[in-house]
Amino acid sequence: MTTPPRALPSLQTKSKLAVMQAPQMPLAFYRFLYGEIGKSHYWYKRIHLSDNELAKIIHDKNISISILYCDGAPAGFAELDISNSPDYVELIYFGLCPDFIGRGLGKWFLGQTVNAAWQLNPNKLIVSTDTLDHTNALRNYQKLGFTPVSFKDQAMEDWLQTNLLES
Repeated sequence: MTTPPRALPSLQTKSKLAVMQAPQMPLAFYRFLYGEIGKSHYWYKRIHLSDNELAKIIHDKNISISILYCDGAPAGFAELDISNSPDYVELIYFGLCPDFIGRGLGKWFLGQTVNAAWQLNPNKLIVSTDTLDHTNALRNYQKLGFTPVSFKDQAMEDWLQTNLLES
């Protein structure tokens, strides 16, 4: 995405929503959200990290984590890497807890996350996705203005070999 979206998704809900920054997020809370959101999408990279390794990553000044709350409960999180700004900001992780999927919250929260990233004045915003993500992920990214720049075919066996056995 090389320009901010013209319009952000609206949300029709009676739920009370809040998006809050978590600059010193407790590790156990991060592990909970990462596990809940990532288990159906095969997020694996941070599961077996030690507390010190994880803290070094998520408490870095160049990492920005936002938590979506819905009626007081944690509903999702977004993680931005701003270390390459102003060249680009990268959306590293984004997702909703299973109980909150299908309520239109994902589109809205993605819009809020993208808007927050553009407030940092990068030249572009990048995200990587794959077919293990939610079925609407690519479509939602494109609706907001992301443009695919590359595609790669990889068999699941190759993916497992490359990603799980190296970690």
